[in-house]
Amino acid sequence: MLEQYLAAHWGIQLGASQPTAITLSTRGYKLKGVARADLTWAGASGATADVYRNNALIVSTPNDGSHTDVIGKVNGTFIYKVCSTGTTTCSATSQVAF
Repeated sequence: MLEQYLAAHWGIQLGASQPTAITLSTRGYKLKGVARADLTWAGASGATADVYRNNALIVSTPNDGSHTDVIGKVNGTFIYKVCSTGTTTCSATSQVAF
């Protein structure tokens, strides 16, 4: 009875598992003056993962745990996160600076 009340009125599922946390690592470097960021992650679910740079979706990529973002001939700091596509399950942010 309590489980039904909590589910109906509060959206709480007792005994429901929490989404797995996504871990993200980034490495920034320049190749012939072009800024690039290598992203590696683990823990995303589904066939694809969404990669965000500075809170803007830049690509939905196969969820194989890695992506290289070719940013261009720029300087600055860029903040990344990776989310399981179609969910709010995301990594903590990670940044690279050039």
